[in-house]
Parts: sequence; C-alpha cells; structure tokens
Amino acid sequence: MTDMANPAKGRRARPASETAAGRVAPLRVVLIGDAPRQAFDKVADGTPVFLPVNEISAEALAVLNPDVVLAPLVATRFDCFDVAHALVEARFEGPFRAVVDYLPNPALVRREITACCPDLDFDIVVMAAPDDEGV
Repeated sequence: MTDMANPAKGRRARPASETAAGRVAPLRVVLIGDAPRQAFDKVADGTPVFLPVNEISAEALAVLNPDVVLAPLVATRFDCFDVAHALVEARFEGPFRAVVDYLPNPALVRREITACCPDLDFDIVVMAAPDDEGV
C-alpha cells in the first residue's frame, strides 16, 4: 500500500485529487502506451490520458499532473522498466502501477524495479487470479 503521508520519500502529503476542503476531485490518470492521442485540455474532466512512452518528460507530467501513472507490465515496444526509468528521469514523485493479467511472482518484479529505481513509488496490479487464467 502506498504511504501518501510519507514526505520523507518525496510523496505528496495529500493526493492531488483531494481538494484542500477535503472534497474528492476526479482522479487524474495517465496511461502509458500507444493509443489515440487526447488533447491536454481534456485532462481536467477525469478522463484518462494516453502518453506514449517516448514522450514521458518532466514538462508533460507537469502539464498532466497525474495522481497515478499506469502502464502494462510488458507491451510490444516497452516494458515497466522502460517506464520506470523514464519516470525517474522526469522526476515523477507519484505512484506508478504496472498492470498485468496474471503474474506468478509479482514480488520478483517489484524487487527488480525497486533495486533500479529505489525512490519510485511502484507496485503491480494483477487483474486475474490464478484460477481465472487456468493456472
């Protein structure tokens, strides 16, 4: 679980989607991958925005100001290691979650990402249980 109250690790004290009055605003999600481009002016309505992996930058993330970045664990042209390195280079301080249908040992990937990007808030979202995949 992410510790949003740990400023020592560079995390925000309050999720960006929570207003100062405590009201919940739409979650700002950036999806890394190849998909139809959405204009940055659509970010405010809570619609997830796609950002190609080669366009991850401090400038793009400043405009998008995501509460969370999601990417597939493995895609055709990149994997979560590529995204993790790009996010660290862009000085992203929010949570990054890699999404996968099934992974027999998520802890192994978590350890590898944590070893190469220790300050990145990383975790894996496994969408299916072993029974769902026939494993």
